Amino acid sequence: MVLKVTYMITIDRKPRGYWQDVKNVRAFLDEYAKKESFDALDSGAWKENGSPLTRKKFILLAGGLRRVLERAYPEMK
Repeated sequence: MVLKVTYMITIDRKPRGYWQDVKNVRAFLDEYAKKESFDALDSGAWKENGSPLTRKKFILLAGGLRRVLERAYPEMK
């Protein structure tokens, strides 16, 4: 038997331009990492835990999760 888990991430509607401010993006990503119990600065952890975010509109418009992470966490290697 295979158990499939589907994550539902809801984001309240934000004002125009909200996601263009890197502080807002980073705060969202920090909160997501905290909720999922992993270190936001660990790129490997994002590979394991970030897939539910890949369909979010602000991430798609920014060019994908990798680009969003590069912008929000310039210190992450």
